[in-house]
Amino acid sequence: MNAPLVTVSSAFYNTGPMLLDMVRSVFSQTFTDWELILVDDGSTDDSLQIARSVQDPRVRVYSNGRNLGRAASLNRITELARGKYIARLDSDDLCSPHRIQKQVELIESDPKIDVVGTGMCYLGEGDQPLGYGRAVQGHNKNMCASEPYLSYCSWDHSRQKDMVSEISL
Repeated sequence: MNAPLVTVSSAFYNTGPMLLDMVRSVFSQTFTDWELILVDDGSTDDSLQIARSVQDPRVRVYSNGRNLGRAASLNRITELARGKYIARLDSDDLCSPHRIQKQVELIESDPKIDVVGTGMCYLGEGDQPLGYGRAVQGHNKNMCASEPYLSYCSWDHSRQKDMVSEISL
């Protein structure tokens, strides 16, 4: 299997059924050149079994065997990722079907762009919107632009997975 352009990743701990909703939102993406890496951080509920129930060659599931913490799990994902870009999701997140497509189009359109992000919509009971959070606008001088739900940063560094690998703790 060829390396995908994007590695979608999530480290999880005791998130149970919410995990499948996140996975479904990845499968609903209009952009299809992705892999999904799920890392269980020592869950004591059925989260690992739920993750392993996803049967698709684009999905890889790993277990830390014990709780190592979010930073260790995310660093492990960086090591496992085969994509040029890494898109991170928390296990209780959902993403718009166009999220990855828009982010890839943006980052590929300008070699000065290193990082892209999104805003968010907070959901309550019955998935009713509770409020919206905008993407960071003006994070020091490196931030060069922002739209309501899409932001990007620019530095004079590589914008690929290798950059993340170098700075991972």
